[in-house]
Amino acid sequence: MPSSTYYKDPIKNHITLKVGIAAYQAAFGADIKVGIGSIGGSFSFGVIPEGKWNALTAYALKVYDYRGNKEDKHTKDISNIASKPNMFGYSSAKSCLNTTYMEANQEMLFFIDESLMK
Repeated sequence: MPSSTYYKDPIKNHITLKVGIAAYQAAFGADIKVGIGSIGGSFSFGVIPEGKWNALTAYALKVYDYRGNKEDKHTKDISNIASKPNMFGYSSAKSCLNTTYMEANQEMLFFIDESLMK
């Protein structure tokens, strides 16, 4: 749909859903831990990097319920974030992103259902 259609006013006697995709991405990041201690009586420290895939799915959702004589508007920003170890490279990234996508979609559908049941 062209973006001009998204910004039109909701139609009377209809339900209008507007879903803006704010984010759908995965990126690699490092979590660095530092260990300090003593080994054999000598001071020692170490840097332990841990690579993880981080994913985000986010929506800006608007539900307009203009059935009958009512004009109800419900809005919600939905986001889901996940991190997974880099065990399988890009497959880990896809898995991580799929996790956030499925959970954000579930939350979106629950919100739509709840909005229309009121």
